[in-house]
Amino acid sequence: MDASGHSMTFRIYLEPVPVQTASPGTGTIQVTVSPGLGQVCLDAKECESSTGDPSTFWSVQFSDVPADTAHTITVTADGYQAYTQQVSIRPDQRNDVDITLVPLQQVTTPAEPSVPSAVPPSTTTPVAMVTIIAAIGICGTIHLIRTKK
Repeated sequence: MDASGHSMTFRIYLEPVPVQTASPGTGTIQVTVSPGLGQVCLDAKECESSTGDPSTFWSVQFSDVPADTAHTITVTADGYQAYTQQVSIRPDQRNDVDITLVPLQQVTTPAEPSVPSAVPPSTTTPVAMVTIIAAIGICGTIHLIRTKK
């Protein structure tokens, strides 16, 4: 109502205001790998490779990495065990990760152990076999003679 007692009508139109969300920020992850060869990947999306000297180390830097979020670093190299590590970064900070890869064990097939034979090697001669056959024949003959009596 106004001062004279008359009612007043107002039309109000609201317009949405864009909401500004705070950016989580970004940081940097610095990965140093020994030996100096292989591939380093961040979240399986961004990868860097080196074909360097295996007797040294190498580094890769991932910039503008979203902060306050878990990230996965994976390192692979021929002849070495794969390495995976979870890391996170604070806004405007750098996280240094040092990794030493472990060589794969050389796979060797062990020699089969020799198993003793259940049958000893033959030490008989052909003459000895004839003697055994003759002895069996004599025993058989004696047995027949005794059974006829």
